[in-house]
Amino acid sequence: MDSKILQEEPHPWDSLALGVEDGTVHLTASSEFNNDLRADRGRLNTVAGGSGGWAAATNNLNQWIQADLGAIKGVIGVITQGRSEDVQWVTSYKVNYSTDGSNYLPVLGSSGQVENFSANSDSNSEVKNIFNSVVYAQFIRINPITWQKHISLRFELLGTGYKLIHYDRPNKKGGGIALYCRESDKDVNE
Repeated sequence: MDSKILQEEPHPWDSLALGVEDGTVHLTASSEFNNDLRADRGRLNTVAGGSGGWAAATNNLNQWIQADLGAIKGVIGVITQGRSEDVQWVTSYKVNYSTDGSNYLPVLGSSGQVENFSANSDSNSEVKNIFNSVVYAQFIRINPITWQKHISLRFELLGTGYKLIHYDRPNKKGGGIALYCRESDKDVNE
């Protein structure tokens, strides 16, 4: 598979939760304030059994929380919340994505600029942002830009329900063919 990270036009498929909230995907972060505010507490609607949210150790623009989807999937958006038991939330963020966990690209807006997404204005309301185009990635990083009191959030990723199974980039001008299938289709690549 070509190592080029893909970004293409949105598809009219319904959005599906990709497994952050239900614990299916693994979360990591650039830093954690303490064990009660670790990355795996950053799942949408987390409240029981500790603090309801991930909180960065420090407030700066180098902080992020990342979901490893386990395979390359079509991602179309993010839902965020603030920290459940405190007046802390992210008010804007950027999203970066990668197929390999090493090389990241930003999610772009309609004019080709890095998209800054508006986020929360309280602790518990859900704010949904849909990308300008579907991105195919295994790793999604949310990078807070502005925040209320402290960088803290909970989130879910939205996807197409389709998994990229092959990408062939036959020429240097960016032309290529993407092949994808529904998550429920088995052994398509074999």
